[in-house]
Amino acid sequence: RECPYPHASGTTQQMTPQQFHEALGEASSHDAASLEEEIEVCRQAGERAAAAGVAARSELPWAAGEELFVQLPKEGGGGCGMARNAARAAMMLLAVSSLGVATLKAAVTGVAAGSGKKRLEKYLV
Repeated sequence: RECPYPHASGTTQQMTPQQFHEALGEASSHDAASLEEEIEVCRQAGERAAAAGVAARSELPWAAGEELFVQLPKEGGGGCGMARNAARAAMMLLAVSSLGVATLKAAVTGVAAGSGKKRLEKYLV
């Protein structure tokens, strides 16, 4: 599962399950029975709040800190970028010329139909 409240970078340290158990003395995972017990505790707390006329509040932990993520350009890959740009330009030229050929064929067919060589009526529906 992903953490519903990700911490700000640099404020936590990753641990293996064994390290977690050694540091806190708690298990790093839960079985189905303990999860059902936690759900029941939360449900009962909600029922008590409703009986007391208080809205059950479940606030999300929110930090005022802001993190900006910046992707730095990779160094040493200049030649690859030029080859990629050349390939992209070649593909664009191929696509435009293909469109031009199709347009030219359509124009020639239209001129031929207008001159009486082909009957235009059979294409009209």
